[in-house]
Amino acid sequence: MQLSASATAQPNTRYEVNAAGPIDLTLPTNPAVGDFVSLRGVSNTAWRIVPGQITGAAGTSPVPTAVITTNLSGNVAPATAASWTPRMPQRQWHWVASDEDGSVLVASDIPGNLYVSLDGGVTWNVGNSPPDQVWISVAIRRSTNASGVRQLTLLAVAFQGGMYRSTDGGVTWTQFTTTDPAVNLNNQDWESVTMNPTGQIIAGAILNGPIYHSANGGANWAAATLEGSTTPLVRGWRGVASSADGSVMVAVGEEGDGQIFVSTTAGRTWTPRAVSIGGTTLFNGWYRVAVSGDGNTIAIAGRFNSGMYISRDRGLTWSQAATPVGDYTAISMSPDGQVIGATITNGVNNPTTGSVQLSRDGGATFAPVAMPGTQTNWRAIAMSADANKFIVAAGTFTQLAGQLYTSLGNRTSFGSGSIGGGQNDSVEVRYEGNARYSVRTSAGGPFTIR
Repeated sequence: MQLSASATAQPNTRYEVNAAGPIDLTLPTNPAVGDFVSLRGVSNTAWRIVPGQITGAAGTSPVPTAVITTNLSGNVAPATAASWTPRMPQRQWHWVASDEDGSVLVASDIPGNLYVSLDGGVTWNVGNSPPDQVWISVAIRRSTNASGVRQLTLLAVAFQGGMYRSTDGGVTWTQFTTTDPAVNLNNQDWESVTMNPTGQIIAGAILNGPIYHSANGGANWAAATLEGSTTPLVRGWRGVASSADGSVMVAVGEEGDGQIFVSTTAGRTWTPRAVSIGGTTLFNGWYRVAVSGDGNTIAIAGRFNSGMYISRDRGLTWSQAATPVGDYTAISMSPDGQVIGATITNGVNNPTTGSVQLSRDGGATFAPVAMPGTQTNWRAIAMSADANKFIVAAGTFTQLAGQLYTSLGNRTSFGSGSIGGGQNDSVEVRYEGNARYSVRTSAGGPFTIR
């Protein structure tokens, strides 16, 4: 079929561009598994294949799609030297977060703002989030309710501040308040926050304070306790992370007594786990933690002169990862536990030891990531669920500014991405289900992948 203007494709149709352009061909809104679309450039015209969105039943949210491009000329792998793009001016970055698609990103500088991107890092806004706060931790979750409507929830906590939620992509933020007995959510030394996809199960950790948890989206709160106790569990908490459904949580603190804490009650009660290798307890002050979707794989690291340690049985046994000993600042993990990333900042006695470390085999091996420029003061990392989109930031809060980068590889962006070609270039894609197309055949290139 001749294509003379931008259009939405019909399934199982071959198109040719033989007119003035540029021309966009948006993929079908109602594909079935196995459906294909092909596009070939005949005239000297720039064209793009745009994944677009799948439209469901009336009243349901459209679902953004992407094209897997691993076998397409012009493809780059994520988290490689050629794949990084700088975003925004340099700031004193402290935290970054990503949704499952890598489309919604949040970054915070200290002291400063919450910056939210809904297009994978191309544009950013601060909405009405309170400025000049010490934004210490952010969580992003997506869910689809029983009616088929996709929901996005953002949570953020500020050190010596409050806990805030946004349900409109960061345009407006509302501070949590409570009248529950013995619970104070205001002006706290918040350190970390986590939640389940629906935003109903929430846990927030306070330095030298309790872990507050909610099972109903913040309507009610209580202080977590040790298993078998009614006394709030107070420690020097630094990090809390949860499984995909929020039923399993792990919290770490800076006591240096060799313990972490695991909850299988959605943050209500906690059990200590000794971090030991070969019978030797590691008396580190733990600073960062990440957990796989099933809650089985845990990665932890200390703030100063630490290694990274991994458990695959919810903290019963541990091994040391093959990463440098250093000052860890962030850990991120894919839901399947196979991809683990970490940032290490420059140490006081080792001024250029900072790096970004990445494993794609569940932590069996790690390698430093080739990053642009000469910065080594790495502060934060987050990734999409498929580990094809990364966000990494450098900087030291209140002291040194650094650059924030995003990396996309092996696929287009969900919804807003594209594959670009021209004369004598052709691509055929096939719908594989789960909002993903694959490249079936291609000729020419290299193609421009966004």
